[in-house]
This record gives sequence, C-alpha cells and structure tokens, in this order.
Amino acid sequence: MQELHRTVEGAVEEGMTHRKDLLSVQVKMNEAELNLTRAHNAYRLAIMNLNHTIGLPLHNSTEVADSFDEDSSINIMPDASAAIDITLRPEYSLLSKQIEMKEQEIKLVRSDFLPNIGVMGMYGYTNGLELNGEKLFNGANFAAMLSVNIPIFNWGEGRNKVKEAKVESLIAQMQLNHSQQEMTLEANQALNELNEAQLEVTLSSKSVEQALENMEMSKEMYDAGMETLSDYMEAQTMWQNAMSTLVTAKASLNLAKTKFLKATGQL
Repeated sequence: MQELHRTVEGAVEEGMTHRKDLLSVQVKMNEAELNLTRAHNAYRLAIMNLNHTIGLPLHNSTEVADSFDEDSSINIMPDASAAIDITLRPEYSLLSKQIEMKEQEIKLVRSDFLPNIGVMGMYGYTNGLELNGEKLFNGANFAAMLSVNIPIFNWGEGRNKVKEAKVESLIAQMQLNHSQQEMTLEANQALNELNEAQLEVTLSSKSVEQALENMEMSKEMYDAGMETLSDYMEAQTMWQNAMSTLVTAKASLNLAKTKFLKATGQL
C-alpha cells in the first residue's frame, strides 16, 4: 500500500493522474492503519485473557506462537470408513472399571450364601512330673475337627441379593453402552469438523494463490496504464480478504484438531 501511495503521489505531481486517486489511496492506508491498531489491541487483550485463564498475572509477558503448524493434521485423521476407537477416553475406562467392580460384588454376595466347609487339626505332646521313677504325664495326642455350614433358612435371601447385584451389574453395562454410543457420535462429529477444516484450509490456500496472481497482474496492467486505480485496489482488497480467510481457517483447523484428540482420548 505504501508503494502504491508513492507511485500515485508521483503521478499526481507529474500531472499524470487526478488527485482523487491519491485521496483514495490515503483512505485505504488510513483503514489499514486502523485495522493494524485494532489487531494489536486485540492481541494484547487475548494475552491478558490467556494469563487469566492459566493463573498468571494479567500483564505477564507470555509468548505464543505467531504461526500455525503446517502439518497440524498429519497422522491424526483416520479412514472415514473405519470405526473410531474411543476406549482411550477416561470416561470409558471409568465405566469399564465400574462394571468389573459390579461383577466382583456378584461373586462376593454369592459366596456369602454358599455352603462353607472348615477343617482344623491339633497335635499336642505332654511331658510332666516323675513319681517313684515313673512319669505321670508322658504322651502325645491328636485331634481333628470338621465344620460344615449349610445355609438353609436364608437361601431365599441370598438368591434375592444375588439377583440385585446382577441387576446393578446390568445397569452399569447399559450405562457403558449408552455412553459409548454418545462418545462415538461425538468423535465422529469431531472427525467431520476436522475434515471440513482441512478442506477449508486447502481451498483458502488456493484462493490466496489466485488472489496474489490476480493482484500482480492487476499491478502490471495499472503500471502500463491499461487498468484503473480502483481496479488495482480492488485486487489488493481481494488478496487481503483471502489472507484473512486463510488465517481464520488455520485457526479453526487447530481447534478442530484439539477437539478430535479430546473426543478420542488422545489429548
């Protein structure tokens, strides 16, 4: 824009163009300066908001990357026809552990009402006093005891408790299936958004290339006197809009990547 301003200003001084063209360029430069100031202010506020979110002082000089990773989507986009694995999510692991606990509870409840058999053995040796050359206590003894406990009167109570434990286990399994479906839907939605964001970046990159080529051709035609200043400035505006769209698309791609990694438990 500054180069264009110098060119038009020189042309006005030489009487080759009207002053209104110079004024048009100056208006565009003023708009660009205002937008740049707004961008700096927005950046400063964004840093302050980031500091507040992560628990740092508001005016901390936190540094952030000034560009996006060009390979941000590599190795994270699975085949759309393949099932998405959501078993890495902490919610899935928690529900699975809950089912395992319920299965153990069934075994514990069942064991309380099963027949119990106990065996105990004892061995003793006695060596006591002597009387007239003979020992009064001198010998060994062995005893064994078998205990059998068969619940008869509480059998119905045990059966009901086992059924109750099985119902709780079934409820836990149903909760896992329901949550698994919801997590799978969330992951597929995140994958679709990621694919769309990747496509948007690709198309926006092509638009920037085309807008740049159009602007360069417009400049050559304007320098040759074959195109008006307004057409050349319109070509510059198209390129600026294309660049802005590309930056927004790359930001959306990074957000979509983060959302997909979170939905699949890889974050």
